[in-house]
Amino acid sequence: MHDLGTAATPEGDTPFLVMELLRGEGLEAAVRRGPRSGADAARWGVQICEALAEAHAVGVLHRDIKPANIFVASSARVKVLDFGIARAADPSAADGRLTRTGLVVGTAAYMAPEQARGYPEERSDLYAVGCVLFELRTGRLPFGAPDTLGLLTAHLNDVPPVPSSVAPGISPGWDRLILRLLTKDPRDRYESAAELAGALRECEGRAPRTAPVPPPRPGHADSAVPPEAAPTVTATRPDTPEAAGRTPLSRRGLLRRGAGVAAVAAVGVSAGVYLTGSPEHDPFAWSYDPGSDGAGYDQPSPPADAASYPPMTVP
Repeated sequence: MHDLGTAATPEGDTPFLVMELLRGEGLEAAVRRGPRSGADAARWGVQICEALAEAHAVGVLHRDIKPANIFVASSARVKVLDFGIARAADPSAADGRLTRTGLVVGTAAYMAPEQARGYPEERSDLYAVGCVLFELRTGRLPFGAPDTLGLLTAHLNDVPPVPSSVAPGISPGWDRLILRLLTKDPRDRYESAAELAGALRECEGRAPRTAPVPPPRPGHADSAVPPEAAPTVTATRPDTPEAAGRTPLSRRGLLRRGAGVAAVAAVGVSAGVYLTGSPEHDPFAWSYDPGSDGAGYDQPSPPADAASYPPMTVP
């Protein structure tokens, strides 16, 4: 997003956004054409990781990496789109308005186990990249199920197949890289998007980049948050840009940095859930009450009006 403002029209003031015009195709179009070569998957994967490294460096989690949110421009550059459900990893970035009960948001077919439990972190985005790479190399997703609940259960409990067992000809190096991304414990995955980008360059036969990459944010957790822990993150950043020795960003600067994040609030004991079972299906919602005697997911039902469940709420 390059700019925003309000224009005077005969009908009254109209807000507008200035965004980049992209020419090319979404990655889902490439997936529909069947398995892709290792060179294609590595080249696209590196650029996805570069975008995620930039977002993670300023404390933003994407939470919905999937082919439908990745665009391959005619210039061959990859763009990561749709930060509409992104969130700040640091609650202080949203003035404490982030969800304090478990809130699960994303696409179930690409969702990391810890994100399905309501505790996303940076390596949750890398798990989703692993699902995308699996799909690019094999032509199918690592897990299949008839509904969203079945997909979540598979990501939580099932062992993913070895990619070369699905599509013969995939090298052992690709098997190791993808299976490492799809491990249930985020600590067993690559430490960062930058580290994954280096591994992908090796798969592509290129030397790892030697230029410095943004370091992880201070206070980055090295382990997944246990389910019984309160889903909060301790703020470790300075309270003001001046305290950090940085020049405060203007509104336009914040937009360019991609640091604008929609805060979503959940009220009460029940945790709100907003999920898309697959990229082709409309989203639906259901609730989970951890305090009830028969705690469990209610049977989801598609809403009569999908607009009644918007993907984000701006306070």
